Amino acid sequence: MKGIIISSSERRFGVTSSVSENAKLIFEKMQVEIEIVYLCEMNLSPWSCS
Repeated sequence: MKGIIISSSERRFGVTSSVSENAKLIFEKMQVEIEIVYLCEMNLSPWSCS
């Protein structure tokens, strides 16, 4: 599932950054709530998920 969620963002920002860094860029530029929920479920989110 991870590949499906972040594959487009990896192509956009490059794969040299960590998943968290890529995710942060995604949230700052697109603010995709679906990806926030996914990261929270996978415990990959750098933010607190309540």
